[in-house]
Amino acid sequence: MLADSQMVMPMGFVNMLIARWHALGRGDVVAIFLLAAFLIVAAVVFVEFPILGNLGFGPEWECNYPGKGEPVCVKKPAPSG
Repeated sequence: MLADSQMVMPMGFVNMLIARWHALGRGDVVAIFLLAAFLIVAAVVFVEFPILGNLGFGPEWECNYPGKGEPVCVKKPAPSG
């Protein structure tokens, strides 16, 4: 039989997660940081340079971003004829 000092208690869920983080190698940590950096850069680009397109309006609308405030959408004049 095992002595009291040699008995192994089962790891709890939190302890298991902590043990997994201790097993990460240098490549894993670098990959995590590169992924985090990419997500931050993508979020900044998305916020600073929004893709306006026609903002959900049809092709008969033209939308412009004046630089301050909200985008301005104007309906194109109907073709004469």
